[in-house]
Amino acid sequence: MSKRLLLSACVLIFFIWAINCLANMFYWYSAMWWFDIPMHILGGAFLALLLGAIFFKKIVSLNKKEIIVTILLGVVIVGAGWEVFEYVVQHMIKGLPLANFPDSIKDMLMDIIGGFLASFFVLKAVKRYNTSHAITNL
Repeated sequence: MSKRLLLSACVLIFFIWAINCLANMFYWYSAMWWFDIPMHILGGAFLALLLGAIFFKKIVSLNKKEIIVTILLGVVIVGAGWEVFEYVVQHMIKGLPLANFPDSIKDMLMDIIGGFLASFFVLKAVKRYNTSHAITNL
């Protein structure tokens, strides 16, 4: 596991948590229609960093395209699971408008964008690891 990626993911999730607390306190989600867009981008970035840290030993042998696709697949799976969760909660609590199809598509796209951007940090960590690992094996 890459400690640097895990630390980055921890810092990012703390930042997301703090912003989310402020957003709930000051009603930013309802006051600013666009506010969930950067939050989903940050969420996708967090997932990419976390997945990169968790599966680091498995992805170091992959090429760049395979690493990005692997990370994005994980982001899509978790993001889709979250959207399903929103639909379930919405149907359990009548009158709670959490999800609709266009919003879910937008949320998934923002998750993917965040995951794609953060995957470059994962690629940098893999490159750093492979470079230092190649030097120590000489």
